[in-house]
Amino acid sequence: MASRAAAARRQRWRGLEVLIAAAVWLAVSLRAPRQSGVALQVPVLPQRRLAPLAGSSRRLAQAPSRGLWPPQSSVARRAAGKAEAEGEDVGSEAEDLDWRDFRARLVQQEAQKGEGVATAEATAGGGGGGDEDESGGEQSDGWAYATPIIEQGSLLLSAPGDHFAINQQYFHKTVIFIVDHSPNFTKGVILNRPTAFSTGDLRDTLQISAADPLLNSSTDAWNVWCGGDCQGLNSRRSLFDGGVDYCCLHTVERLRPFSNEIIKGAFVIALPEAQRLVEEGEADKDDFLLLVGYCGWGPGQLQRELDRGDSWTLAAADRRQVLGRLREEQASLTQRLEAAIAAPGLDAAAPGAPLARPTAREVGDGIAEWSRLYRALGPRFVEELKNDTETHTDEMLRRWVDACLIPPRYKLSERKQDSDSDFDLLETGTLLRASAKDWVLGKPGYRMRMDTLTADGVPCQYLHKAVLMLAKDYVPRSKDYALVVLLNGPPVGRVEDKDRREVYFGGASSVGGNGNVFEVKGPEPQMLQGMVVVLPRVLEELIDTGALEVVDDVDLQEVLSVPRGERWTAAGGRIETLADAVEARLGDVQKKMWYKRFLGLDLDMVE
Repeated sequence: MASRAAAARRQRWRGLEVLIAAAVWLAVSLRAPRQSGVALQVPVLPQRRLAPLAGSSRRLAQAPSRGLWPPQSSVARRAAGKAEAEGEDVGSEAEDLDWRDFRARLVQQEAQKGEGVATAEATAGGGGGGDEDESGGEQSDGWAYATPIIEQGSLLLSAPGDHFAINQQYFHKTVIFIVDHSPNFTKGVILNRPTAFSTGDLRDTLQISAADPLLNSSTDAWNVWCGGDCQGLNSRRSLFDGGVDYCCLHTVERLRPFSNEIIKGAFVIALPEAQRLVEEGEADKDDFLLLVGYCGWGPGQLQRELDRGDSWTLAAADRRQVLGRLREEQASLTQRLEAAIAAPGLDAAAPGAPLARPTAREVGDGIAEWSRLYRALGPRFVEELKNDTETHTDEMLRRWVDACLIPPRYKLSERKQDSDSDFDLLETGTLLRASAKDWVLGKPGYRMRMDTLTADGVPCQYLHKAVLMLAKDYVPRSKDYALVVLLNGPPVGRVEDKDRREVYFGGASSVGGNGNVFEVKGPEPQMLQGMVVVLPRVLEELIDTGALEVVDDVDLQEVLSVPRGERWTAAGGRIETLADAVEARLGDVQKKMWYKRFLGLDLDMVE
C-alpha cells in the first residue's frame, strides 16, 4: 500500500516536472535573441529511473571514481556551457532559469493554495525561489521542501527516532547531500559530521600511498569531515578496497572554472586544485569542506528505504540551505578544537605526553544543523520535532563520535597491536564475564573503526553484562574461531518434546536453525539455542582490554544455580564508580533495544 502511494506521488511529481520543462522552454523562447542560425536549446530535465535504495554499504561496487567525480551538470550548467561555446554571454540568464528554483516557486504556490502535491511543504523563508527580497537584498535562508524524487542535489535527512541506536549511529540525525545519482548507483556525502582529524592525522590512521594528495604537507592543517562509511575514516584496507574517497565542496562563484557544479551555486573541486588555489592565495582553506568517505547505494536501495517511510526524508533545497554556512561551520570547528586542546590538565610539554583530548561536545554532533534543515521543510516537520523526545540515540551518536572521529594523538592510551595474553589455552567450560561499560555501541571503542567481532556480523549489545562459557578449547593467536555460549540470555522458545523444556538464547550465530539447540549440564540442565562465534585472534584482544574477563574464582555450577538475572553478579560482576554506573545504564537500554530489534523480545516482559 505504501509503495503504491509513493509511486503515485512520484507520478504526480513527474507531471509537475513536465509543466516546469514547458514553462522553462517558454521563458527561454521569449527571452532568446532572434538571430538566424541560432538553434533554440530546450532545457532537458535529468532522466531518473526511480529504483528503491537502501542504506550505505561497504559491500557495494565501488563508486565510479575517486577524489573529483564527474557529477552530472545541472540544466543551467549545460545551458551555460552551450552558450559559452557559441560565444554568448553566459552571465545571469542560465542561472536565473535554474529549473530547481522554478520548481520551488511552483511548490510554494501549491502549498499556499493547500492543494496540488500534498506532500510538498515549502519553507516559509524560502520565498519564490529566494533570489531577492523586496528590498533587493538576498534572502539568507533560501528554500527547501520535501520531495519524492531522488536526483543529484537532493538532501536526505534521517527521520527522528531510534532507528540508528544499535548500529550505524553516524546516520542518526544526519544530513546527506546526493552528489551523484543514476539508475545503478547513488552517492551522497554527510554534511554534518565534523571530526577532530586534520589531514596530517590521516598518515597514521589510513593506509594510503605517500603520493596521495591527502598527505600533501600543504593541507596538514585542513579540517576533515566524515563524509560516510564507505572508503573513509573507518577504512583499514584502503590500499586494497579502492582507496580512500574524498572531495571538496564549496560555494565560491569565482572558482567555478576549476569546479563541477552539483546544484546552482554549490560546487565540487578536486583536492589538488583546491590546494593549489590556497597556496596561490586565490582561496582560503575554510572555503572548502573536505569530506573523507561517502554513503553509497546500489540499484533500488534508497528508494526501498524511502518507501518504508520510517528512516529517511528526501528533500530539495537551494545552495543557501545546503552549504550557506560552510565558512562559519569551518571556523567554529577550528575554534572549538583549539579551545579543547588548550584546556589545562595535561602536561603537553612532557615528552610523549598526549594532547588534551577533545570530546564529542567540542567536535560537535551535527544535531543542530539537522534540526535547522528539518524545520525548514515546513509545518509538518516542525511539529515532528516538537514531538521528538528521543535523547538516548543522541547520546549514542556522541559515543560514536568519541570512539571514531577523534584521532589517536589525543588519546591517553593506545591498545597494543599484539595481544599480551599470558594464557596458552582456554579449556572447554571456561567462564567469561563481559564488561558493563564496553558494549554500549555493540563492540569496544578501540574496535569501532575496525571490522566486526563475530562471524555473524551482528552488533553485540547482547554481550552487555553477559556470562559466557567456552564451548570448545581455544588456543590464543591461532587461526581458530572461539566458540562461546551465553549463560544468562532470555527465553526464546521451547523444545518440541514431551517435557516442553524452555530454550534460552545462547548467541546470535545460527539462531533459529534446526538442531542448533544443545544442553548445558548443571543443577538444572540449560537448553540453549545459538552461540557466539568470535573471529580468530579477537577473543584475546577482548580479554586484554577488559571487555571480557576470565572468571577463575567462581565455579560454573555455582553460577548456573542462581536465577539468570543474577548470574553476572554471581560471576563477580561489579559496578564500582559513578561513571561506570552511567555506562551500565546506557548498556542496559541498548541491550533491551537489541533484543527487541533482532529477536522481537521485550526484556521487561520476560525478565
